[in-house]
Amino acid sequence: VTPPILAVSAPTTVNSASVTVKGEAKDDKQVRDVFISVWNRDAKMPARKVFYLRNEADPKKVSFSAEVPLWPGSNLIQIFARETNEVQSLQTLVVRRAEAPMANARPR
Repeated sequence: VTPPILAVSAPTTVNSASVTVKGEAKDDKQVRDVFISVWNRDAKMPARKVFYLRNEADPKKVSFSAEVPLWPGSNLIQIFARETNEVQSLQTLVVRRAEAPMANARPR
């Protein structure tokens, strides 16, 4: 038994309140679903599921794109691809939400 192969991409630093996470999961038997959770220790925000996609097209492959909310600082994003409840892949990304520069700030 082998878990799905998961390929994911996202920028590592952004100045916005969310980031787009794109990816694809493949398996020789099936990819049942994909879900994403995010948490930020600095913001004292516990992990929460922010995306779920049930695979209803090609049973061996699923592509996805998700807008994941971010909090200031380092955000841990975990992407799961499941064949079954017991067989799954996990990829972890760390995306830093930088503070946006103030629009009216003047250098001194």
